Amino acid sequence: MDISRRTFTATALTSTAVAVAGCFGSSADEIALEGDSELPIAVAGDPDADVTVMAFEDYGCGGCASYKTNVYPDIKAAYIDSGQIRYEQRDFPIPADNEWSWEIASAARSVQEQGDDDAFWEFTENIYTHFGEYSLDDVRAVADDVGVDGEQVVEAVEDGRFRDELEAEKERAEDAGVQATPTVVVDGQTVDEPLSDDGVESDIEDAL
Repeated sequence: MDISRRTFTATALTSTAVAVAGCFGSSADEIALEGDSELPIAVAGDPDADVTVMAFEDYGCGGCASYKTNVYPDIKAAYIDSGQIRYEQRDFPIPADNEWSWEIASAARSVQEQGDDDAFWEFTENIYTHFGEYSLDDVRAVADDVGVDGEQVVEAVEDGRFRDELEAEKERAEDAGVQATPTVVVDGQTVDEPLSDDGVESDIEDAL
């Protein structure tokens, strides 16, 4: 199941302010996380690259769905696949969706625990194609497709297995100045226009 920029639901595309502008607040201009992560950091690209990009996402946020399906693929093609950057996804369930923000984050972490970072990235890319119509059946199917036990992932969602760690990560990000999703940070500097290819890529180019 390959991600497609045009296949996440019409609901996401027509969610006006949320799909266009992201979810809530305005993050600080500089973000520096203190302390150790409560969860394994999901890394793509070169772990030892000189430039680090962090994306704080909420799976219930239409802006994050737009970012992941429209902006992220270009970043991946230009900078992650070539190993020019270290790219990290960070959980920040606002929650924009009281039903699914925490649940999909838990599902993704279960996938990572069972598989590896590659499975995590494939799951996160593809689950967003169901944005606006999330269901446990979707979670199970996408998890199975990336090579892990989908039923075990659903159990982690229903049990709230990663909730404490996710809440701790959210608090740590809030302490650093994150208030909105998606918040994209390039070497500590917040990108002004994370839903624009030009905005993110321009900041990456400057950092490189």
